Amino acid sequence: ALAALVSMDSTIKSNLTVGPPVEVTIFQAGEAVQDIFHQKFEEDSDYLRDMRTAWERSLYESFKQLPPITWSTPWDQPINEQNINN
Repeated sequence: ALAALVSMDSTIKSNLTVGPPVEVTIFQAGEAVQDIFHQKFEEDSDYLRDMRTAWERSLYESFKQLPPITWSTPWDQPINEQNINN
């Protein structure tokens, strides 16, 4: 469910036609009708806001750990003429 919510949040950011409310329903395996969990997250959901903030922070930190591409400077450094000529 958490992976689905993170994925949905990314979709919301990249596609203007997608947005809250976001609904999550979990079903028990073998049970076609009875759900065991259902949650609806509205646009002002504290949980969605906190999840988005934590995910964005984690992504930012992960990108900082990646080695730079051999022909570039680290992605978070300003571009200047020296960087372009190297």
